[in-house]
Amino acid sequence: MIGNTGRRAATLVMLAVFAAGCGDVTRTLHFADGSPWSEVSYKGGQPNGTWKTWWENGALKSEGTYRNGVQHGFWSTWWENGTPMSAGAYRGGKREGEWTHHYEGGTMAKQGEYTDGRKHGGWKEWFGDGTPRAEGTYKSGLQEGPAVLYHASGAPKNRTTYVAGRQDGVSSAYYENGQEKMRTVFVHGVAEGPQQRWWENGSRQAEGTMAAGKLEGRLTVWNADGTVHPDLSGLYRSGQRVGP
Repeated sequence: MIGNTGRRAATLVMLAVFAAGCGDVTRTLHFADGSPWSEVSYKGGQPNGTWKTWWENGALKSEGTYRNGVQHGFWSTWWENGTPMSAGAYRGGKREGEWTHHYEGGTMAKQGEYTDGRKHGGWKEWFGDGTPRAEGTYKSGLQEGPAVLYHASGAPKNRTTYVAGRQDGVSSAYYENGQEKMRTVFVHGVAEGPQQRWWENGSRQAEGTMAAGKLEGRLTVWNADGTVHPDLSGLYRSGQRVGP
């Protein structure tokens, strides 16, 4: 949340040492040049109230509140250039409600909801230029329902459906020109049933059957010119080619 992992760890260790002898006090740590690095308020020997950190250039890096030693209330972080990095609330140390994340250039990176510290509800992601990158729905931390991934151009890259965090049903991948690239059927997260592939021009590339996530039965593979690939086509058992 605060940023540099090593620096945050050092800060927490130092604050833990301070805490043993702290009553109600605000502690400030500094960079080597004397500028503030972090500031935290203690009450009853544990963090309570506002916690702030700064970048070395003096810009505010993070600000939020603690209650009885855990993050509670609204928290914000900023990039070194001052643009927002993330923002959202904690309840009893767990993320709660809407959270937003931004790229350093200021555009939105992702946005979604948390319930009791787990993703819950709709989530969206974007590329740095603002075009969609992904969208889907979560339930108690697991993906649930339709989900879409996009190419950088904004064209769909993959469409699938999740049930309790596992792919279930038809999943399709697409070339950037919109042509379907591959179609697979999933059952409880495992490829099961017919699988098809196409070349970017729409001609067939492969047709086979999956069983328990492995090729099973007849597989036919076509070259880009439409001729059958003799070395890849054939009869498969448990993912291994056993005959022509």
